[in-house]
Amino acid sequence: MPPHTPINSNLPSESRGTLPAITRLLIPEALDADQNMAIDEVLLDGQGWALRITSWLSRAITIGRFQQRSDCDELKAQISGHRNNSSGDEGPTVIRRITGGGAILHGQDLTLALAGPCPSPVFPERSPASVADRCARSLVAALLPGCPELQCRGGEERQRRQLDLADCFLRSSPSDLVVNDNGQVRKIGGLALHFRRARVLIQISIDRGQISLGSGQEETFLDRWSDALEAPATERGELSSEEMSEAEHLRQVRYRSPGWNHSGVASP
Repeated sequence: MPPHTPINSNLPSESRGTLPAITRLLIPEALDADQNMAIDEVLLDGQGWALRITSWLSRAITIGRFQQRSDCDELKAQISGHRNNSSGDEGPTVIRRITGGGAILHGQDLTLALAGPCPSPVFPERSPASVADRCARSLVAALLPGCPELQCRGGEERQRRQLDLADCFLRSSPSDLVVNDNGQVRKIGGLALHFRRARVLIQISIDRGQISLGSGQEETFLDRWSDALEAPATERGELSSEEMSEAEHLRQVRYRSPGWNHSGVASP
């Protein structure tokens, strides 16, 4: 296996001339939180485009790359407080993402990942604001059939003034997916990004209760999303054995590491 690329890698950019002209649409089986995060990072380090629906074996909280672990303690306590803990259940697993943003409870949301070259025809500008806006607008177009009121929030970027808000869905960003709820704008989806070399990973969480997307409609949605992005031609894909091997390596050295999950420092 080739050596893992560190988070702050400055290696040369991926050659655009060797990129596959295919976007893989991935719907893997339900996995543990650490496996899901490792697979997304493998897709970031890969080539070409990948659009993925993420499924969870059990509920989990992912925290942003730069969040303090203690920031999500209150959120975890609130979640656990609504459950019967007489069995000794400690509540959701907490895993740190490589993307930014706030804490998210997964398990009943629509969790998505997009990985591909940037800059590229899909994302011409290597700018967080530009990439997030382009991605959010493509999601609105793909989800409109099941959520006619869905739109992007737009407006001023205020994330830097909201770092004290641990919960992603309490923060406000122009790329938020929002609906009108009795005259009030309510956030139902958020995006988080990570750039590495000439690529970008976007992780997305959307409230499933606000969209009409049945369990048998995921492939149709991914097709619509790919079309809205104007990404290359698509095909149903699977992770290769090499990708699964690399994901397992990342799972062990990063996403199961107390150093990473508590303070953002991975094992060597």
